[in-house]
Amino acid sequence: MSPLLFRFYMADVVEEPAEDHRLVDTITDPMLAWVGPEPLGIAS
Repeated sequence: MSPLLFRFYMADVVEEPAEDHRLVDTITDPMLAWVGPEPLGIAS
């Protein structure tokens, strides 16, 4: 594996948890809690 590819691979691994954490924060944020139930009702 070239150093450049290895660097991109490691960057993906490092950035992924931060993105997951941000997604969880968005879903559990009380200010955004009203967003959750509405799309579920429309989808079903």
